[in-house]
Amino acid sequence: MTEQKNNTAHITISYLRAFISSSPAIALSMLTRERALTDLAQLEGMLNSQSASISALKEQVKIASGAAMKASGYLDSIIAAIETTTHGKNCAANYADETAFNVISAIHKTESAYREALRTAEAFQKTRLKVEPTSDLFDAYSYFTHYAPSPGIYGLTSRRSGKDTYVQYMTISSEIIDEAIRASKIHPKWPTDVVHAVSILTEESGELMKAAIEYHYNNGDIEAVREEAIQTGAMALRVLMNIDKYNRPSDKK
Repeated sequence: MTEQKNNTAHITISYLRAFISSSPAIALSMLTRERALTDLAQLEGMLNSQSASISALKEQVKIASGAAMKASGYLDSIIAAIETTTHGKNCAANYADETAFNVISAIHKTESAYREALRTAEAFQKTRLKVEPTSDLFDAYSYFTHYAPSPGIYGLTSRRSGKDTYVQYMTISSEIIDEAIRASKIHPKWPTDVVHAVSILTEESGELMKAAIEYHYNNGDIEAVREEAIQTGAMALRVLMNIDKYNRPSDKK
């Protein structure tokens, strides 16, 4: 519509210029004719300038529209990705401001959970003075399954009230060892028996081990999960074999 108006104005100016230029001198004085032609020239210049501005504005609107569509596509991809996370489910809403609020909230919650997991894992690593070997876990299994009475064995099996027979010790240790071996060979959902045994016997250490296993599991590091399960089993077995050397915090209460 604007372009059509500009064309009409230019045609009108051209017609007026031709009319003024061809008018008899009697009809228009020379001064009046020159002034009219000058005014028409100025008007034509203004129209040309406005037409150029309108064309430039159209181009800017076109560019901005394309950029907005591109940005909208990026935002849709970002929202779709965030919705796949634990804290970002169903964050898309009917209104843009509500969606933005949900997305920001999901990012904050995810970052908070990530930092908490890092702090837990760091605390666990600080509690371990060295990497636990695993070979003695299997040596202990062989040690128990090839039981032969000796003063040392009798001393071991009589350390804890209610657990003063070889059979009772072997049952508990075998369960722990079997669970640790199982966890090292397959993808574990949770080596719960091993973790539970350590948690009962050592309390804080067991909880830290549980947190470390969960941290590795959530990050998809299956090899680390397997290793933690083996280390946990080894620790639980050592606790059972040396129960009189361990003091739980609750024992002091």
